[in-house]
Amino acid sequence: MIRLTLLAALGAACLSPLAQAEYHNERFNQNYVWEADKPWEEKPIPLPAYPDGAHWQSFEVGPTTRNQHAIDTQSLSIGEDGVVRFALRVQSPDGAETLTFDGLRCETREHKRYAIGRSDTQTWSPSRLAQWRRLEQGQAVLRTVEEDYLCPDRSPARNVAEVIKRMKQR
Repeated sequence: MIRLTLLAALGAACLSPLAQAEYHNERFNQNYVWEADKPWEEKPIPLPAYPDGAHWQSFEVGPTTRNQHAIDTQSLSIGEDGVVRFALRVQSPDGAETLTFDGLRCETREHKRYAIGRSDTQTWSPSRLAQWRRLEQGQAVLRTVEEDYLCPDRSPARNVAEVIKRMKQR
């Protein structure tokens, strides 16, 4: 009987600090209301001016391609919504050129193609499939842009000057 009483007293002594901690937490948080995370919302943006050719900054993708790659620094922007937007030029060794206006969500590693450039009219043609998609392994150009220049540590670069500096250093 004495053992049982001692065990009960020991158990009460051990549980007492836990009860006090719980009481303290309730007292501490009694007036705090947790805010629910707001869902991400993309800000609408107009298409930039068609690149004039004077502001291309080239970058290397690696030994897997002979194409030349460049970003138009005039179109490069870092939005309040966390999206980095830019005009991208891919030029083959034969001179064929593809121009796109793209966006990257660094946090989620997603890509969206807003428009495709038309060199004959020097205008943008809005993409019919403009939706966010995960970057895939085979998208070497976009992955290089994302990892090496626009999204250090999976967050947007601080400013456009930082991106341009990083591109010139490589």
